[in-house]
Amino acid sequence: MQEKGIIYHLYGSDYFSERLEVSVRFARNNTNLPICLITENKNIKNKEIFDIVIPVNNVYNSKHGFHRRANDIFKYTPFKYTLYLDIDTCIISDVSYGFDMSKVHNIALSHAPASTLEGQLKQKTLEHHNLSPYTVLYNCGVIFFCKNNITENIFEYWKKWNKILDDPNDQFGLAVAMEKLKFSPFVLPGNWNFRIKRKSQLFNGIHIMHGKPKIYKNIYFLANKKGFW
Repeated sequence: MQEKGIIYHLYGSDYFSERLEVSVRFARNNTNLPICLITENKNIKNKEIFDIVIPVNNVYNSKHGFHRRANDIFKYTPFKYTLYLDIDTCIISDVSYGFDMSKVHNIALSHAPASTLEGQLKQKTLEHHNLSPYTVLYNCGVIFFCKNNITENIFEYWKKWNKILDDPNDQFGLAVAMEKLKFSPFVLPGNWNFRIKRKSQLFNGIHIMHGKPKIYKNIYFLANKKGFW
């Protein structure tokens, strides 16, 4: 098993999009880490831009595509310390601190813009499963994690609660899993998962940008801008 690296996850009929290619380019330019693609798509183009391609025959039974993420990224990562990225993310600057925090805390990630389950799940769903509306939501598009027994249990609970809640948003399942297990991840600030469309607060340079900006050259301006709202 390699020490650390970056993984992307592409499933179903998804095509190798320009967005993913841009994301990999930024990862290449701003890190020296190996990059892995986990996919069940046999017709992926430009495989050569990845160091590792792991084909999977996905038998994970879920009508919600995002639920496969909880099953696959832990199971198939070839790294001891992994940075999982959505295909619409761009690494802008040094990410070593995220890996360092995953070594200490097992998982490091940022809050989701929605913040809590309140208003995200129906009240009757919360009551039926005895869930607090104040359960904290985390964004699953940028996750640093260590592959060990602790995180394996979290991922198993994530899969379990994805199925129980039966919601296409798998962030709900992860939030509940962590709360049920009384697990507290290390929370990275907003510049580690910067949502450009939501005009996130930012006081320092961006480490990882998350979103679909139409003009990628603006990323560099944002990455180097200090202390703006």
